[in-house]
Amino acid sequence: MDFQIESNTLLTLFLISVRVSVLFLFSPVFSFGQVPHQVRYLFAYSLAFFLFVSLGIQPVSSPNQLSGVLDLILFEFFIGFMLAFGVLVAFSAYLFGGRILDMQMGFAVASLVDPVTKNQNPLIGTLLYSVGIVTFLALDGHHQLIRGLAYSFSKMPPGSGFEQLTLSPLIQYAGIMFFHGVMMVIPVIISLLLVDFLMAYMARTMPQVNMFIMSLPIKILLGIFVLMISLSYISPVLSKNYQSLFLFWQQLLQ
Repeated sequence: MDFQIESNTLLTLFLISVRVSVLFLFSPVFSFGQVPHQVRYLFAYSLAFFLFVSLGIQPVSSPNQLSGVLDLILFEFFIGFMLAFGVLVAFSAYLFGGRILDMQMGFAVASLVDPVTKNQNPLIGTLLYSVGIVTFLALDGHHQLIRGLAYSFSKMPPGSGFEQLTLSPLIQYAGIMFFHGVMMVIPVIISLLLVDFLMAYMARTMPQVNMFIMSLPIKILLGIFVLMISLSYISPVLSKNYQSLFLFWQQLLQ
């Protein structure tokens, strides 16, 4: 009897650590490439043990077959991936908005290597992405992530079934990325669009002047200038972006 109770507890701790580890693995806030894997695993297992003790999660009954254990692991992996998907979509809005500005400002041919994902990202998108992470940490967003993780265990403890999931908000939340990405850079988009109209008019009146070459430095300087000014006014958009993240978690786990 004692062995049965101990095995149930170990299985529950392992399932909790699976959900936590998947969230940290795919979340851009915690998945820094420079952090050794041993440190990540130690932090994930420590947080899993803390959540197990503090939330008073009941141990899961050990299935009699291996397929039952695999189903429990798959469910926890899926929950952790969906939570990480919400964080990834929220931060992808910065890259999407930056990609739009790169296309308009002439930076589309250049890119930077993201140390987290090891992918090539747009220049302005990388800048906005860094600003977003700093803002997220300044707003105690990492603490909200841990609270949201604890909320997920209170709503769907280990051993819950897939039938309790609500995937209807998934597509709607994915579309929010495009909306927030455009709203972050809408002042720059409008400014550069006016420059394009002006250059098109001048090209009609002065066809001997190469307006394409002339417009490149103007659009770069104007775009950077307007972006610098607008960064101090986009805090409501950033807050709305993060609020939509936790609202998605709440709708997913209801």
